[in-house]
Amino acid sequence: YGQTFREWFGFLAAEMGSEVSNVDLLGPDLTVAQAVENGSLSADEAAHAQQLLTAAIASVSSRGWFPEDSSKVWNETALISEDGSPLRPDRVVENPDGSLSVIDYKFGAPKRSHRRQVEGYADTFRKMGYAEVSTYLWYVESGNIL
Repeated sequence: YGQTFREWFGFLAAEMGSEVSNVDLLGPDLTVAQAVENGSLSADEAAHAQQLLTAAIASVSSRGWFPEDSSKVWNETALISEDGSPLRPDRVVENPDGSLSVIDYKFGAPKRSHRRQVEGYADTFRKMGYAEVSTYLWYVESGNIL
């Protein structure tokens, strides 16, 4: 297909992130099918992309990042930091206890800047009144979570 895992996941999870809120929405009859419908993917590409995306999501299913109640999930939601800088975390999940999980998708090797980035998101949420904020860097290709 000529597409790397990074390109497929990035396309489906980031570009279509607002539609990928829970595991049920990852079925072949919605998220990927919409990409085929709007011409972003061919039917052949869709089957491959669906397999990659489903496997990646399944690998983190026990973490609660894709809850059934999608109203508790914010994908690529814009925030403004205290200094006025725009922020856009990949995924934020409001947990049943009221705490937040901030997840950022990464590819390649870990960098210190990645940690600073998610900590900036967490600081902003804390200033908004969320006392408990956990941050996660999900290196999707390797499956590592920091």
